[in-house]
Order: sequence, then C-alpha cells, then structure tokens
Amino acid sequence: MQDLILISISVHELKAIIEQSVKKSVQEIVQNNNLIVPSSLQEKEKSSLYLNIQQASQFTHMAIATLYDYTHKKKIPFSKIGKRLLFSKKELTEWIQKHRKKTRYEIDQEADDWLNKNK
Repeated sequence: MQDLILISISVHELKAIIEQSVKKSVQEIVQNNNLIVPSSLQEKEKSSLYLNIQQASQFTHMAIATLYDYTHKKKIPFSKIGKRLLFSKKELTEWIQKHRKKTRYEIDQEADDWLNKNK
C-alpha cells in the first residue's frame, strides 16, 4: 500500500495552488514555444502586481495577523496608501527566497569547500 498523507487546506489555498500551477505551466509553454501572449492577458498580469492583505496572506500562506505584525515591525516589504496595505508579488517572492534556510547537505558542502580551500 502506498504511503498516504492527509492535509487540510482551505478552498482559497487550494484555488491559489491551482492558479499558480496553471500560470506556471502556461508561462513555460509560452516560453518554450516562443509564443506571444495577447496584450489583454499581459495587462491582467500587470494589474495583479500588487496584492491586498488578504491576497498577500493567500500568496504567502501566512495569517493576516502575522502580516500585520510584520508590517508593524517593518519585517516585510509593503506599501501603504492611506490605510490600505499593498504588497508587491515580486518583493514578497524575493523576501521569501531571502529567508530560505540551507539544508544540512548544503551546509556540510560549504564547510567541505571552505576546508579544502583553506588547507
């Protein structure tokens, strides 16, 4: 019998996962086949460059309260227009990547490289 993993996700999280997967697949198809995306689709992508707090929560899989806390402590990139918080998808992605933790293997590899270099 196969190993079975059960997880619980909201409908919004599932929708976000599916949307991201479909967008990524379409982008790969477009790039690999040198296709031109209609300008109406390009405009729609541009219009979704910024996310409100709910969308940022779905995008990052973080609680809204956590995002509010991080903005208050200036731990996360955001813009504020009046009382409205906006988050750049690009900046959020870069922020998430910047906080990536290295695996044990990567740490061990760096240590080995350093030792070999400094013998």
